[in-house]
Amino acid sequence: MPCAPCSCQRTSQRVGDLDFLTDILGEIVGSLILYILCCVLLLPALLILSTPVVFVVAAFGDGGYVERVGLAYDGVFAFWRQYCLL
Repeated sequence: MPCAPCSCQRTSQRVGDLDFLTDILGEIVGSLILYILCCVLLLPALLILSTPVVFVVAAFGDGGYVERVGLAYDGVFAFWRQYCLL
């Protein structure tokens, strides 16, 4: 027995609304996971691990290499400060 057009339409609208909500929740959760991986784990670890390298290169390297490494280090820190700090 076919359902009344009114009830079928309401059911399909609810399913569409549920799909929309799950899409939004998926985007939020995905963004949060990306934020945690990038801003909480990866970039601070990169900054912490690269600090001794910068000091060793500054002590034993030539001037041009030291400048390039320092600029890269400053760039990573500036990116983290601008995009990761709330």
